[in-house]
Amino acid sequence: MIYEKKRDYFSKKSKTIALLICVAIFFFPLSAGCGGGRAKAKALMKKADSLYPSIIKKSDEIEASVAKLLEELGGKLREAKSPDPAWFKNQVEPIYSLINTLANEAKKAESYYEKITRLGGVEDYREYAELQIDIIDLNISSMYDLENLLKEAQTEISAGKFDPQVFGKKLSDLGKTIEKRSDKIEDWKNEADDLKRGKKL
Repeated sequence: MIYEKKRDYFSKKSKTIALLICVAIFFFPLSAGCGGGRAKAKALMKKADSLYPSIIKKSDEIEASVAKLLEELGGKLREAKSPDPAWFKNQVEPIYSLINTLANEAKKAESYYEKITRLGGVEDYREYAELQIDIIDLNISSMYDLENLLKEAQTEISAGKFDPQVFGKKLSDLGKTIEKRSDKIEDWKNEADDLKRGKKL
């Protein structure tokens, strides 16, 4: 077995790190002010809010699908079995679809925030919306990075050139990158929460 005495990148710890990739947490404001441009800002924020449950659901589905993929892939590799291209394709294509749906819904929410940034007389809402846009953009980048890594693995498996150690290292590295992004997102979230409370949005 070529994987003996090598680091097991499909251990529980590694899978936990990898799943950081899938926890795309999108933070949306819950309320806004009223009057003129502020009323428009409130309406736009409500539209973004309405997308929140669906985005979270898709994120949960991606997390579950990736966990299942890694668990089954790890089992095959520990048995010294090469991943079957058809099997891998059946596993990853639904994940690609979920990522696409999540990204589209997140971008739709982002479009509402972008409209807020073009309104006049709503500086506090504009600042809040810009933070939300930054959070969404970083989360979408993480989803696309995950998709690209899986597509790269799919190509290698189809060509018979898949190296589990290389894949595992890339997965671990991506997990670390997502961890750093999560810290930045948390900072933006706290800033947005402080703004919301301070300005009574």
